[in-house]
Amino acid sequence: MTTSAKITQSGHKISLNRTWKSSPDYTPATVFKIGTGTTTVTTTDTDLETPIPITGQETVDDCETADWTDSSDMTTSLNSTDFRIGANSLNLTKDGTASADASTSKTTTSVDFTSKRLEVFIYIDDQTTLDLFETTNCITIRFGSDSSNYSQWTKDKADLSVGWNYINNLTTTNRDSQTGTHSLTASDYTFIQITATASGDTWASGKVAMDDWRVVSDDDLTKTFVSGYPSLDETNLQSTIRALLLSTEGNQHELTEYGLFNTDATPLMFSRADHTAVSKNIDTQIIYVKKIKMA
Repeated sequence: MTTSAKITQSGHKISLNRTWKSSPDYTPATVFKIGTGTTTVTTTDTDLETPIPITGQETVDDCETADWTDSSDMTTSLNSTDFRIGANSLNLTKDGTASADASTSKTTTSVDFTSKRLEVFIYIDDQTTLDLFETTNCITIRFGSDSSNYSQWTKDKADLSVGWNYINNLTTTNRDSQTGTHSLTASDYTFIQITATASGDTWASGKVAMDDWRVVSDDDLTKTFVSGYPSLDETNLQSTIRALLLSTEGNQHELTEYGLFNTDATPLMFSRADHTAVSKNIDTQIIYVKKIKMA
């Protein structure tokens, strides 16, 4: 159920431009995005708060095999109880006390990271475990061509919450640092480190886990409207847009927002709406129907 929907300032700009210019500068809105954001919808929005991939994303590691290389304070193992996709996630168990840092790494499937974004799910079982994390830079992620050439991102404890955390939109433009030269076209080194408050802090297996490392392209975030839409009712001055998510698309997310976009080189968001959270999985299809009526 939609709770709020607005045509954005960019949407009005598209409408004016395509109505009054003999050679419009902007393409019409023909694609949509979905997301998990919860911020208030405003006319000044330029994108969804947290867009998620619909289809086409590339797997870096599915966390279905415990074959990562652990530091002395880390043990990884399969978790078949708490997972996002497939049948398992990987426990990230800090069971050593030599250091506050516990890490694991792997030579993962080689992908082209050019103009793409990295994402992963991180699970934290309870507040007691989260309280053991260092306040700043408690999660460090590295993605690169080898252990000497990589991009690095960090997350603070304030960025995390109990349950599944969707860490996404890690790109070369927002990385916190770079070591060596990250060869984007052959990215096959993946590393994650969790930093506790003190070296003596530990947590049991199942308290922290990770799942589903992927890289996402911009075109993985959008999908065209259902064929035949928008449909126009010129008598009642109304247009109807229909957008379909198949059972294979946008899964393992709590969907809370959607938006309509054009396909300019820098896409403009025509409108944004939020709605009651819907759990998307392989058992569901979702149809978004948007009606726009001229006053």
